[in-house]
Order: sequence, then C-alpha cells, then structure tokens
Amino acid sequence: MWPCKLLKKIDSWIKNFIWSGDILTRKICTVSWNFMCRSWAAGGLDLKSTRTINESLMLQLAWKLMSEHSPWSQLLRQRYISNGKPIQHYVKSSVWCGIKEHIGTVAASPLWVVGTGENILFWADNWLGEPLLDLLQIAPHFHDSFDPKWQHASLQWCCPTVIFQIC
Repeated sequence: MWPCKLLKKIDSWIKNFIWSGDILTRKICTVSWNFMCRSWAAGGLDLKSTRTINESLMLQLAWKLMSEHSPWSQLLRQRYISNGKPIQHYVKSSVWCGIKEHIGTVAASPLWVVGTGENILFWADNWLGEPLLDLLQIAPHFHDSFDPKWQHASLQWCCPTVIFQIC
C-alpha cells in the first residue's frame, strides 16, 4: 500500500497537468473533477484516483496470494497465513501490510480457480454450502472410493457404484 500523502500528491500532479500542462503549475479548474472522472462514454476522461487504483491492486495481490500456487504466493502463505487466517503479530514487510487488509474480503468471496483441476477436490470441497460427500450423506468409510480430484471428474453424471450399493 502506498502512503496516502504520496497518492494525494500524485493525484494533485495529475490534476495540475490536465489543467495547465505542467505538474507544478496550479490553474483554476473550468470543469468539475467528478465530470472528468466519468467514463469515456459519458464524456469524461475515465480517470481513477490513485488511491482506488492502489486499493484494487492490493486486492488483486490478496486474491493471487490465496488462489495461486506460484512460489511467491506459497512463500507468503507459509510466512503470513496461519490456519487459513492472517497472522496477528507485526511483521516488517513492504507488501504484507497492504495485502492483509484485503484477506478478509478474499476469504469471504468464493475462491474457485479450477484450472487443470489438480488442486480441487470434487467430492470433498465445499461447492454447494457443504461438501458433496456430506450433502449426499455418504458414510466416511466410503470416501476413499470416490476419485477426489476435479481433473478426474467426468463432465457427465457418473456416480461411483458405491452410491448404488448404499441405495
């Protein structure tokens, strides 16, 4: 997260440049700044505040931290996430302090990046409010009979024979 003073200064420079052509020269504004921030379709310049941009980038990093399996995300999860929650003690980091504010938002959102399916447990992960094994009330001793990975799941409804034996 960039410091608020820096973000305000950059916004000020952007406004000065638009009105005067120089970041250090202030000029009286002839059009409302809110109008300038409107979309192109609405007649504006589609400008965003640097604070909004910085917040969205921090949220994107938090999403990548929780969803990716890249080396940097694995390292940060091992260092800063404990039992699925951010650590509470202070850690000196230029990145973590900005990301940790958004971990709650990411955790509250559905987090399914299927990709190849090698990390998604089709029967045991929570797709519908509870895992399919629990939803279908499959006894725990039958759980090993179900191919657990999404990548092995068929796109057809093809239930293991264990279900038919139970019914």
